[in-house]
Amino acid sequence: ADLRLNASILGRMFGDRGLEAFAPIAEHIIVADFSRTAITNHSAAAVAAMKRLRVLRVMDTRLTDAAFLHFETLNQLESLDVYGTPITPEVLPAIGRLPKLAHFYAGRTAISSGKSIPDNLIGKLVF
Repeated sequence: ADLRLNASILGRMFGDRGLEAFAPIAEHIIVADFSRTAITNHSAAAVAAMKRLRVLRVMDTRLTDAAFLHFETLNQLESLDVYGTPITPEVLPAIGRLPKLAHFYAGRTAISSGKSIPDNLIGKLVF
C-alpha cells in the first residue's frame, strides 16, 4: 500500500520519537509532510529509510545540511520543500544528485538565486 504521512497537523507536538514509530512502515510511505514539526537531524536516518518517498515537505523545521546529506538515498523523490529551514548552498550538489527530483522549493533559506546553482538543479529550484 502507498501511504501518505501528514505530521504537520500535530505541529511541534510531533518530533523525532514520533517519527521513529513509523519505522515498520517506512518503505510504504510515498508522501511525508513534517512541516512545522519538531523533528531534528536525529530523524534524518528515519526519513532516508523511506525509500519510495516521492514528496517530502520539511518547511519550517530545524533540519540542517547534515540531515539533507542523508537524503541522497531517496532516489524516487520528485518534490522537496525546505522553505524556512537553516540549510545552506553546501547541500545543493547532494540534492542535485536526486535522479527524479523535479521541484525543489528553497525559499527563506540561505540558498539564493544569486548563488551558483548546479546545472542539474536549474529549472527545478523555486524561491
